Amino acid sequence: MNAIPGDLAHVRFISAGAGSGKTRRLTEELERSLTDGDVTPAGVLGTTFTVKAASELRDRVRKRLIEGGQPLISEQMSQALVGTVHSVCGRLLMRFAFELGLSPELEVVGVEDASRLFNHALDEILSARPDRVREMHDLAARLGLVDPRERTSWEVHVRRIAKEVRSNNIEPAALRAMGRENADRFLEYFPEADCDDEATEVLLAAAEQALEGIDLAFDTTGVTQKYVDLLRTAVVELKGDRCPLGRWISLSKNAPGKKSEALAYPVQAAAACYDRHTRFHRAIRSYIEGVFTIAGEAISRFEDLKTERGLLDYDDLEHLTLHALDNPTVVGRLDEELELLLVDEFQDTNPMQLALFMKLARFAREVIFVGDVKQAIFSFRGADPDLVHRALGALEARGCEVEMLGSSWRSRPALLRYLNAVFVDAFARDAMERARVELAPERPEVHGAPAVIRWTLPRRRKKQEQADALAIAISDLVLSGHTVNDPESGELRAVTFGDIAVLARMNDQVHRIATALRTARVPMKMTLAGLLETPEACLASACLRRLNDPSDTLATAEIRALGSCEEPEVWLADRLRWIADGEDRRSWSEGDDPIVSRIAALRGGTVTQSPAETVSRVLNYVGIRPVIAAWGPDEVASEQRQRNLDAFIDLAVEYESHCASQHEAATLTGFLLWLKNPTSPDLDLQPVVTGGNAVHVLT
Repeated sequence: MNAIPGDLAHVRFISAGAGSGKTRRLTEELERSLTDGDVTPAGVLGTTFTVKAASELRDRVRKRLIEGGQPLISEQMSQALVGTVHSVCGRLLMRFAFELGLSPELEVVGVEDASRLFNHALDEILSARPDRVREMHDLAARLGLVDPRERTSWEVHVRRIAKEVRSNNIEPAALRAMGRENADRFLEYFPEADCDDEATEVLLAAAEQALEGIDLAFDTTGVTQKYVDLLRTAVVELKGDRCPLGRWISLSKNAPGKKSEALAYPVQAAAACYDRHTRFHRAIRSYIEGVFTIAGEAISRFEDLKTERGLLDYDDLEHLTLHALDNPTVVGRLDEELELLLVDEFQDTNPMQLALFMKLARFAREVIFVGDVKQAIFSFRGADPDLVHRALGALEARGCEVEMLGSSWRSRPALLRYLNAVFVDAFARDAMERARVELAPERPEVHGAPAVIRWTLPRRRKKQEQADALAIAISDLVLSGHTVNDPESGELRAVTFGDIAVLARMNDQVHRIATALRTARVPMKMTLAGLLETPEACLASACLRRLNDPSDTLATAEIRALGSCEEPEVWLADRLRWIADGEDRRSWSEGDDPIVSRIAALRGGTVTQSPAETVSRVLNYVGIRPVIAAWGPDEVASEQRQRNLDAFIDLAVEYESHCASQHEAATLTGFLLWLKNPTSPDLDLQPVVTGGNAVHVLT
C-alpha cells in the first residue's frame, strides 16, 4: 500500500476482541447507515469469514429495521452483497462476466477437489521425469528432510510453495528465479564452503578408528553402546556415499561415556566441517531450486487442467476479481454504486484478499474493517499476523480511524482479570498497546466459584495417560457439582457436560481425548476419524466389491467372516472344497450365505442405478443392519454402527458431487477406488451418537 496521508480518512478499523459485541456493533453500524439514508441496501458490500456469519448479519439487520419501523428497507436487504469473500467474488465475476470475457456460469470446485486436481497435475509433472524424482528423493534424504512419522517429504514442500505462490498472486514462471534467489539467501547463513570429499574420507577413517578403539567389555555404559551404533551406521553410509547431513551433525556433537570419550575427539573434529562441506552446499542449492521449479511447473499444469475442464478454484475467484477491479467498466460501475464496504474478521485476511479490500476501498464512500489482530491465527488459510500488523499501521498512517471495543459482555470478571494479566504482558512483546488487549468486564460477578482451575496431568510424553487423566478430571468436575452461571436464565446451577469444551492444538490430540472420554463413559461431541476402518464399513465395502465383481473371493471371505462371524478355518475349508468340486468360482457362497445370496439377487437391478442408489440398496436390503446390531456390546455402540452406515451412504453422495464438479462419470468401481483415497480426511470421520449434554472436543 503506497503511503498517501489522508487518502483513507473514510476508513474505520474497529478492534473487537472476543465477546466485545462485534456482531452487535456491525449490525448497529449497518442499520444506522441504512436508516439515516446514507446508503441503500444495493450499495452495501460486506464480507464475512463464514456463510453462517453472513446469514446472521443479514437476519439481525432485517430484524432491527423492522423493529425500527423500516419494513421496506428490511425487504430490500436481499439487494446487499453480503457473504464470504469467495461468494462475493463469484457474484461480482458473474455480474461483469461479459465485460471480463468470462462465462456467466462459473464452475467452482471446493478446496478438496482443487487439492486433488493439483496432486494430479503434480503427478503428471513427476511421471514425465523419473530421474528428477530420484534426484529429489536423494537430496531430501541427504538433507534429512524425509520423516515418514511426520509425513514430511519434498512433495510437501512443493505443495506449500505452490499454495503460497497462488495466495500471493505470483506468476509460476517467476519461480525458477525465485528458487535461485532463495538458495542464495539461505546459504548466506552458512560459512563459505571450503571442504570437499577429502573431508569425507577423513571422517570415515576417524569413525573406523574410534570403532576399533572402543571396548564395550571395558566401557559398558548405555551411552557408549548408543555411540557405537551411531558410528556403525555412519561408516556404512559414508562408504556408500549416502551419509545424511543430520548424521554429520550428530557425529560432531555426540560422544561415548567418559572411559572412551577421547576416542571421539577426532570424529567430532572431522565432522565439524559439515556446514562448510561443498557437497551439502550443493545439495541445499539443488533442493531449494528443485522444489521451486517443480512447484512452478505443477501450478502451470494445474491451470491447464482447470482450463480444459472449465473449472475455477477459490484462488482463481480472488485472482480474477483483483484484476477485474482494474477494468474501466467495472471501476466505473462500482465507483458509482458502492456506498459502504464492510469487512468482518479482518485479521484472517491473506495477501490477495488484502489487495482486494484496498481496491474496493477506493470506490466506497465509507469503509469499516472489523477484526482482532490477537486472533490472526488462520495461517493454514494464508493469514499472516505480521501482514495484519503492517496493514493496520499503514491504514493509520493514511488517515484511518481506529476504534476499540474495550468491554467484554461474555466472560466473568474473575476470568477477565486472569486473561488480562496473562495476555497484556504476552502481547506487549509484540509492541501491542494495552488498550488493544485488555477488556473490561460488563457482566456482574454473581458467585464465588473459582474462574480458573488448574489440573496437573501426566507428562506430554505419556499422551494416552494424559488424555485418560483429563477424561477422569472432567467426570469428577461434573460429579462435584461445581457452580456455573446459566447463560440463558442467568441463574446459578451445577455444571453439566454440555458446559464443557476441550481445546487441543492438533487433530490427533482431539482424537485421543475423544477416545478417552468415550472410554470413561463421558458423553462428547466430536466426530472420530477411522470411519472406513470400522468393521461395519469394511463389511459394507466388501458387499459392494462382491456386487461389482463376483470373482472377488476376498470380498466374499470378508462377508462370511464379518457377516456370519465365521472363523477363517471354516470359510477357507469351504472355499477349498468348492474349488475341488469344480464349481463355478464366481458363485461361491451364493447358495448358503444369506448376505451373498441377496447381493447376487441385486446384481441385475443395479446396472442403471447411481452409486449412491446402489450403496443405499445394498446397505438396506442385504441384511447388514441386523447383523451389526447384534454385535453389541450395548445400545450406544449399536446405534453408533448404524450411524456409521448412514455416513457411508453419505460418502457415496459426496463422491457423486465430486464427480460432477470434475466432469467425470460416477460409477460403482470409481466409488470403491475413491474410498481408498477420499478427497479430504474429513470424509473419514465417524458421527458420534450423543445428546445435547455432551463435552465438545475441538481444535
